[in-house]
Amino acid sequence: MNILFVSDYYPDKAQPQHCIYIQQQAQALVQLGHQVEVIVPSYTYSLNEKIEKEMMAGLPVYYSEYFTLYKRIYCTAALKRNIRKFEQYINFDQYEVLSFHMFDEFTLRIFTKIAKKHKIKMVVHYHGLSVLYNSQLPFKARIMQKRGDRVLKKLVSKANAIVGVSNKVCERVKTHYENKQIFTVYNGVDTVLFKPVNKAENNIFTIISVASLKKIKGNHYLIEAVKMLIERHGDRNIQLIIIGRGPEEDNLKALVENLNMESVVRFVGYIKYQEVARIMQNCDIYAMPSYYEALGCVYLEAMACKLPVIGCLYQGIGEIIIDGQNGLLIEPHNVKQLFEKMEYLLQNPEKAKEIALNGYNTVVNGFTWRDSARSLLEVYKKVCNCGET
Repeated sequence: MNILFVSDYYPDKAQPQHCIYIQQQAQALVQLGHQVEVIVPSYTYSLNEKIEKEMMAGLPVYYSEYFTLYKRIYCTAALKRNIRKFEQYINFDQYEVLSFHMFDEFTLRIFTKIAKKHKIKMVVHYHGLSVLYNSQLPFKARIMQKRGDRVLKKLVSKANAIVGVSNKVCERVKTHYENKQIFTVYNGVDTVLFKPVNKAENNIFTIISVASLKKIKGNHYLIEAVKMLIERHGDRNIQLIIIGRGPEEDNLKALVENLNMESVVRFVGYIKYQEVARIMQNCDIYAMPSYYEALGCVYLEAMACKLPVIGCLYQGIGEIIIDGQNGLLIEPHNVKQLFEKMEYLLQNPEKAKEIALNGYNTVVNGFTWRDSARSLLEVYKKVCNCGET
């Protein structure tokens, strides 16, 4: 099967980890014997649009600009020009499926037209919980927001199928697209990179969180819960490692300073993917009390490293973790519960090992990228009305 991925966000040389899960899913499809190419569109106000084809991680990727008017005003003439430009460089007749990943209105406008013209089946992916535009815009922006929602909904409705990364996402999608074929295809984990190792012996109990530093990820709750853990277990050497960057970084560092935890909390920032795996492999707990999470690939990565993980109830990860068996779950925003779960793992190392082993078995037996690719291929076959390909 020949498949075209279209995504506004994708790894590049400057940010090789940016939305890497899209690349990983494409690679897994190739490993199963299918052809995948990727288009990464971006807008420009210049009529000298550039399209550059590169091999990235074994995949042909078109980093391509398309023309738009000032402030991205929609124009039919510009749309037709963009379609012609893309057709000059890319033979769209070769593809059977076009998979939209991270997209906006302009990308959808261009490529839904291309898909219709070249009779390519369309699959729209939702990797997050925001199905339409952000509903928390200022009052003056709500008119444009309603217009954007209306246009986006109309464009997505042209898809042959919609894929969500969890049942939670799919339920949210169904509220907007009741009559569409909607499928859950979980993301996976690279079990070659994220795998258990013999941890170096030391007396440090290390908790790790890997996430963009946004409020919804709950790192402020995690810091407060670790403070409670230190106060209760002052005889133990406890460390918290936070990997990532984001708008809450300064606030989180200020919180650490106010709680006199500078010697406990280490902010690592943005590091290479391989280094994330290495650090994670030498930690004791993965905890991310995110209260707005479609799934969270990093939970799966921690489980693959044989760490006991703590997440929040009612999120996508709750479809994979069974509390007390292969991970631990807490109520969102509940610092006390988070503290209690971490304390339980600290005080019961054998139970922590059992939970970690169960989590590891869960991932390697059903949540690898190969598993994800197989599930996605089933969706493609249904929309193409074909059998084994």
